[in-house]
Amino acid sequence: MASLTLRPSAAQQRQSPLGRAALCLVAALLALASTGRAQAQTHTVTGQVTSQQGETLPGVNIIVKGQSTGTASDLDGRYTLTAPSANDTLVFSFVGFRSQEVGIDGRSTVDAVLQEDVSALGEVLVVGYGTQTRNDLTGSVTSVQSSEVSALPLARVSEALQGRAAGVQVMNTDAQPGGNVRVRIRGGTSIQAGSDPLYVIDGYAGGNINMINPDDIASIQILKDASATAIYGARGANGVIIVSTKKGKPGRTQVEFKITPFSAQQVSNKIEVLNAREFAEYINEVRKNDGAAPKYTDVESLGEGTNHLDAILRDATLREYKISASGGSEKARFYVSGDLFDQSGIIINSGYTRYSFRSNLDFFVNDRMQVGANLTAARIAQDGTRVNSGGGALDVPATSAALRFNPILPIRDANGKYTINDFGDPSDNAYAITSELTQETRNDNLMGSAYAEYDLTKSLTLNVRGGVDIGNGRYGFYDPSVLYSGGGVGGSAQLQFNRNTNLINENYLSYRHTFGGVHNVSTQAGFSVQKNSYEYTQTNAQSFPTDAFSYYNLGAGSVLRPGASGLTDWNMESYYGRANYNYAERYLITFTARYDGSSRFARNNKYGFFPSGALAWNVHNEPFLQGASALNMLKLRASYGVTGNTEIGSYTSLAALGNQLTTIGGQIVNAIAPVRVGNDNLTWESTQQTNFGFDLGLFQDRVRFTTDYYVKNTSDLLLNVPLPLYSGFTTSLQNVGSTQNKGIEFELSTQNLTGKFKWDTDFNIAFNRNKVVELVRTSNDPNASNDIFLATGPGAMLLGNTSVLREGEPIGLFYGLIFEGVNPETGAEVITDLNGDGKINNEDRTVIGDPNPDYIWGLNNTMSYGGFDLNVFFQASVGNDLFNFQRLELEDVRGFYNQSKAVLNRWTPENRNTDIPKASSKNLRRVSSRWVEDGSFVRLRNLSLGYNLPGAFSSRLGVRTARILVSGQNLLTLTDYKGWDPEVNSRGGSNTQLGVDYGTYPRARSYTLSFNVGL
Repeated sequence: MASLTLRPSAAQQRQSPLGRAALCLVAALLALASTGRAQAQTHTVTGQVTSQQGETLPGVNIIVKGQSTGTASDLDGRYTLTAPSANDTLVFSFVGFRSQEVGIDGRSTVDAVLQEDVSALGEVLVVGYGTQTRNDLTGSVTSVQSSEVSALPLARVSEALQGRAAGVQVMNTDAQPGGNVRVRIRGGTSIQAGSDPLYVIDGYAGGNINMINPDDIASIQILKDASATAIYGARGANGVIIVSTKKGKPGRTQVEFKITPFSAQQVSNKIEVLNAREFAEYINEVRKNDGAAPKYTDVESLGEGTNHLDAILRDATLREYKISASGGSEKARFYVSGDLFDQSGIIINSGYTRYSFRSNLDFFVNDRMQVGANLTAARIAQDGTRVNSGGGALDVPATSAALRFNPILPIRDANGKYTINDFGDPSDNAYAITSELTQETRNDNLMGSAYAEYDLTKSLTLNVRGGVDIGNGRYGFYDPSVLYSGGGVGGSAQLQFNRNTNLINENYLSYRHTFGGVHNVSTQAGFSVQKNSYEYTQTNAQSFPTDAFSYYNLGAGSVLRPGASGLTDWNMESYYGRANYNYAERYLITFTARYDGSSRFARNNKYGFFPSGALAWNVHNEPFLQGASALNMLKLRASYGVTGNTEIGSYTSLAALGNQLTTIGGQIVNAIAPVRVGNDNLTWESTQQTNFGFDLGLFQDRVRFTTDYYVKNTSDLLLNVPLPLYSGFTTSLQNVGSTQNKGIEFELSTQNLTGKFKWDTDFNIAFNRNKVVELVRTSNDPNASNDIFLATGPGAMLLGNTSVLREGEPIGLFYGLIFEGVNPETGAEVITDLNGDGKINNEDRTVIGDPNPDYIWGLNNTMSYGGFDLNVFFQASVGNDLFNFQRLELEDVRGFYNQSKAVLNRWTPENRNTDIPKASSKNLRRVSSRWVEDGSFVRLRNLSLGYNLPGAFSSRLGVRTARILVSGQNLLTLTDYKGWDPEVNSRGGSNTQLGVDYGTYPRARSYTLSFNVGL
């Protein structure tokens, strides 16, 4: 069947007959315009473009090599073009087929037969300091295309990776617009150091991913095993994400508009709490059970009261406007774009705005030299509200304040002042927090790089690159006197400025040659230097005569608080190399090594060596399989290598002095004192990774399957080790301990239908198991426990330790008591007495949950017919537990705060069969399995329907293409979790404090309408 092999572009697949007719019209107009410009010596050429199967190819780009003159083939694959000379060369290019150059040689008819480019073999992937075809790849690399990145309206590029690649866990830990995103590739390797991947943007290692507009991205490569990441040495242990932005192509200038004029966003799930009447009944019951008189007498008259959650929620909007232009000739190409992304939050006075500009220029000086430059500028403004904070009277998160506030109280009292919660700790109401508290972040970023490539010989190329990334930020905070939290000090202001400068220079040689027709060699060897500096200044003041100044007039504060300032920097210099050899496209060998020096480490360990090796066998290229026409790829891969992790901050190996304030003679004086002991042997964390992979392609790539099994062992963990009290210090940073991650990944892509109705499916699933192998030994007794306990709950709850790091167990386990239920006779909690001593205390604590998922998966289906296309994308996490501290506060039935609707099922003499204790202030607030829930979920991440207007209609509108897209995000989430959303972690990017939920920002469900227009 011809349809099995012919692979036109996605846009061409969607074209209706009218659209193809319009393409013919455009081709004719281009030819006419070209003729009008022709001189006497021009030469007119006609012809037809077909595939190897004899099918005509419409929409093929045909240009004169070295010129901007060009056209496109019509519905029957025919074209007419006027070339400047009868001796020119025509270049035929078409998505899914290999480009072809054909000389005119004085002919008036020039036909072309294009050869299909089988994507699994010929797809070019960007790897560290170069490119490789998938056929030549020996490492584990997953590619995410631009259509997947721009499928959703997103503020951050990293969010687009959710569910797109096996083994890549992406979590939006702060759901407010522009909130933080946590990315882990094959699990977190570290306990105390950073576990984020290294981002490489157009060759710039460590570039700022947050300033990149997702629509500017051409592709993303995710490097996962050591064979792929060892080229980045001491920064490769957590994986590498390589981002390539769009570039111009030869031909006429193409202008694209993207307009999102409408996007409605609503809270996707609400936590229901007691109304005024229910709350009064509950409080009266608490007092009754405690032997006190009722507080409220006329309960029925209270009605619904005030819903403080509804008071701060709103239907939010998102707008985006983007314009881009690209084009050029064989000698010069360009891509420029500008974008406005404006998203308001579903909590009042929260939002995110990004203005960005990008320019990519490439110049082909001659046949041997190419130069270019990339520039990105962005202004990011984020207005936030208080979330993920400690929960005390002075820092209660807005959502927690809304849920726990007394519903009988209005937002303002009879005097017009904001009400204060009269149960539990006194605190502001949620509307007051979100309306009056100011938290503003402004960032101006500029990232630019330039490169030059020079072919010293036919096989040897010199690459020189330089770049700079500059970020200037401002954070302003004002807690006004009208709030309880700021009223005690007459208003409190903070203003911080920061500046980050990152400079990089890369210099490397690339060699590629084929010997004897079967021995293919390619190598890279280079040297790089990088320097980063960060400086900040922070000032604080209190007691203002008015709140009108906000944080803009700190001099008006009569109480100046101690400020802060600082400067930190780090430097790296590196030598790196890679050698690839393949024999007859069958047997592949890769060796990679990097020698890194980092100023972050101690004087005795400034440099480290990071090698890797990989083998691959392209079985499908063996002679004994040449007759297997259904098989186009069968590859076996194996790799081993060592990578490092330097993310510990600067100067941590050095002894340090710190500021100390003391009082002498009633006067506050400054002093300095030792605060950290030095470690001359401190070095990087080291990860040894073994990977076995298998790649399969069938039926001309209609079925693609990849699986990888890996084991990652990380040693020399950077941990704070307790010191004896007589030392004068509490801890010392040392290289002790180890962790392990091991797992298996599967990726499957299928072209289910390829006729008029097309249907493609992409599915990935990954299983990862991590564990702590070794921790700090603080005792010589081999039987002594070296567990590390962590307090992950809100500080105001005074819960003590709630998580544990334990050898042989996964990272971040929840630790507490086992809840068995409620005694039907007394209404009291029943807790397991583990040691059988008849008492319930800390000795009865044990592991009560695991926040690490058993597996994660993503499923993407794309269907098209005529001009319509439908995309359905699901994402899931299975087997992870969450500690719902918010629920602990809303279901403890102690009478301290308002409660969840769930407490309507609390124990009473008439309702004995329940798991919620009786209402009483004598209840203990315990860390137990009662609050640990299954956080598994399946989410409909995106559902979109697009329509490409017929070409004839687009032409009448005066445009080249026009597309309408209606989409919905987070439309459906299947989960048993009782909180806002199962995709949560109040502790942000912490490696050890996982699956914590308190005071978080609710997730939004959105409906979006957008238009794409091409000129």
